[in-house]
Amino acid sequence: MYNQPPKYVMVTPNLRSNDNSNSTARALNIAAIACMCLARFVPAMGSFLLLFDEYSSGSGFNLYGLNVVLILASLILLIIARVKFPGDSVSKGLLIGFVVRTVFAIMLTIMILVLGIWFVSLYALSDIADIIWELIELFE
Repeated sequence: MYNQPPKYVMVTPNLRSNDNSNSTARALNIAAIACMCLARFVPAMGSFLLLFDEYSSGSGFNLYGLNVVLILASLILLIIARVKFPGDSVSKGLLIGFVVRTVFAIMLTIMILVLGIWFVSLYALSDIADIIWELIELFE
């Protein structure tokens, strides 16, 4: 009874499965990519439709709300694909690319704001009309 080897219970972690061949994960990735591509073309479509919109008297089509909805839909689809299928490398790459693109967009926006403030601070003693006049002379 005492000479028996001890019994060990070994808990093995869940091995990562390869979800790259899963059709549901593939469909979620394709839908997310389609939403990202449409989000790029919706503002251009809105501008193109404004060329032929002669009855709206300047109100035009506001498709920027649809643009935001498409971007959020692609993000949500990627998060769902990543949570339900953790072994899918395509959704992982798309989500990393989405986050990197968002970080670069925020950094670019901050850089443009800082450069704009710096440009205005150069002409702090001038009037705004002088700044506009110099910009017009710059682009002539």
